[in-house]
This record gives sequence, C-alpha cells and structure tokens, in this order.
Amino acid sequence: MGFFYTGGCRDYDGDCIKPFFSTLLVQFGVTQIKAVEASSFFLFEIVVAAISSYFLIGEIIALQEWLGGILIIAGVILASKN
Repeated sequence: MGFFYTGGCRDYDGDCIKPFFSTLLVQFGVTQIKAVEASSFFLFEIVVAAISSYFLIGEIIALQEWLGGILIIAGVILASKN
C-alpha cells in the first residue's frame, strides 16, 4: 500500500483507524485554544503542505502561490504577536 492509500479498511490493520484518531485529536486540541490561534494553525497547515509537496514530489509552485504563502506566514506572525 502506498503512503496515500485510501482503498478502505478491508483488512482492519489500523490503516483507517490511525488517521481517524489523529484527526479527532487535532480537532479536540483546536477546541482548547483561541479562535485566532486555531485559524492560524489551519492556514499554516496549507503552507506546510505546499512546501512539503515541493520538496517531496517536485511540485511546481507558482509565484502567486509563493506570495500567498508569504502572506499567510506574515498573518500568522502578526496574529501571534497579539
């Protein structure tokens, strides 16, 4: 099975249970912080995914996407200052 396998839980070896519980824990953790911090966290997740795809699979990132990522990072920094 590949890293991004989504074929279901036919063999019940935990491939579907692990992502469910990790998502559940992230969602619970987000409920324990302020809304500004939670939104910053989820926006920053997009930046990390884009940068990871660039380095891991050679995804080409356009100038607009780089600028958008920089704006998100700047917003997260500004939100964390308050």
